[in-house]
Amino acid sequence: MTPGQELAREELSEIEAASQGAFEVLSFLPPDENRCSAIAEISVACSDMPQAEGGIKLRHRERFRIFIPPDFPFEIPSTYTTHQRFAGSPHVQWQRHLCLYQSSSPTSALC
Repeated sequence: MTPGQELAREELSEIEAASQGAFEVLSFLPPDENRCSAIAEISVACSDMPQAEGGIKLRHRERFRIFIPPDFPFEIPSTYTTHQRFAGSPHVQWQRHLCLYQSSSPTSALC
C-alpha cells in the first residue's frame, strides 16, 4: 500500500471511532496484482437523515465501497453503492457510481 492509502485507512478509522456507531468500516482491502486501488467497504447510519420530496429512499444503514487511488490525497477516491437502487438518480452514474465532487462552477464539475 502507498503512504496515501495508509493515510486513508487511518482517517477512516478516526472517523469510525468518532462516529458513535454511525460510520463503520466493514473491510479494507489493500491493492493487489489486479488493481492499484485499495477498497474500503463502509456502512453509514441513515435513519436520522431528512428525506426530501422526490429524494432517494435510504435504508436504516447503507453500504458503500470507496476505491482509494495510490496517489490519495492528491487523487480523489471513487464511491460506489453495493446495489443498483439509486440508478437513475441525480449524481449516480453507471448505476452505482456516486459523484461526490462539488464545484462552485457548473462548467468545471467532474461529473
